[in-house]
Amino acid sequence: MSNLLSTTPTSAYHAARWVIVDKVSHPNHVVSAQSSRQNVTFEKYTSGHQSLGIFMDYRHYDCLLDSFPHASIKLTNYAKAHSNIHVIFVGDSTIRLQAILFQSVFPKIKMTFVSTNGGIVEKMENVTSTLQSLVQDDKNERRFILFNTGLHDVDQLCVHARVMLEARRKRLGLDPNFSCTAKYRTFLHQLVDFIDQYPAELKIFVSTTAGWSRYGVFDVEWPPNVTQSAVLSSNLVAHFNEIAYQVVQNFKDIRVLDAYWLSLAWPDNREIGFVGNLPKHLIHPGSDVVTAMVNNWIHVLLQHLSMMTDE
Repeated sequence: MSNLLSTTPTSAYHAARWVIVDKVSHPNHVVSAQSSRQNVTFEKYTSGHQSLGIFMDYRHYDCLLDSFPHASIKLTNYAKAHSNIHVIFVGDSTIRLQAILFQSVFPKIKMTFVSTNGGIVEKMENVTSTLQSLVQDDKNERRFILFNTGLHDVDQLCVHARVMLEARRKRLGLDPNFSCTAKYRTFLHQLVDFIDQYPAELKIFVSTTAGWSRYGVFDVEWPPNVTQSAVLSSNLVAHFNEIAYQVVQNFKDIRVLDAYWLSLAWPDNREIGFVGNLPKHLIHPGSDVVTAMVNNWIHVLLQHLSMMTDE
């Protein structure tokens, strides 16, 4: 499992990379029979489900992972013999994308998604109370948590137009001169401390995805004649991830799974909706990136479950 998990903000940068496994060179190109991917279509390209003429796999340098379909079969077979598994996703819409994919592949595994949309400052009480209620519902189940808070905290705490609203500051108990990064550190520590004591077998913090493209998102989030705010950039996300690693390293039962370098390395693979629809600010990763994230999570689960079985 240690091969998949990160120990520093940059360790994943040196641990894995995207590798081109197929190229689309003509309109009638057909993917190989061994590939789990579907044939290339213009509609899938324009909806963000296929990239610019290439297929890529996310591969680790020092370990070979099963393909997503093969890993899914292994976890499905394990779940058939162990019906008390409960996988809990805690986070914003990027975590929700992973939860949706996970549930679609494993409909028989109990799954719960707990939203942090709006940022952890606003949602802390709701998150902790919801998680506590899950324990009361079934004390004998085996719980496994994947959690994150980051993008909404950048947006809600650091964007000038939002933090300057006096009514909102008072509602959240924020001083007019507060530091958005210091506030994030404080509330993330509270969340991690709660989950560290939570009755679950596996507790994984997933680093925040690269989010906003470094090239800007003009005419979507901003008018085309207005420059992109420096706050809404993958660079600030990297700083938030540095804070998260500093917080998490104080808790021995919390491990980290990378999503930042995984998403940063393939910037054009974004969820953009269907033809005629405006993108979702180009913040959400595309389907291939989300699949790679879930595949990493599945392998972490499988390795943990295998260790528990061996014992």
